[in-house]
Amino acid sequence: IFARYSYTGQPLESYDSPIVYASLVAAALAAGDQPLARQAAEKILGFYREDKDGGYFNRPDDYYNNNWAWFGLATYRGLVVP
Repeated sequence: IFARYSYTGQPLESYDSPIVYASLVAAALAAGDQPLARQAAEKILGFYREDKDGGYFNRPDDYYNNNWAWFGLATYRGLVVP
């Protein structure tokens, strides 16, 4: 899954993003597709990095991506209800 698509469904980027997977977690859970939600959560975890300043999912200063990733995982764990 790429980070952005056009209105016609064509990829606009060649990389993926934790934001897309966080959205997919909520959609999959709402649709009752637990295996897809698990796969998306695992993809989010693949973005996770730690350094001397703490943990992050994209870049340490990327508040937007890091929050979406966190909320995606929290939703998957049942801490946030879609």
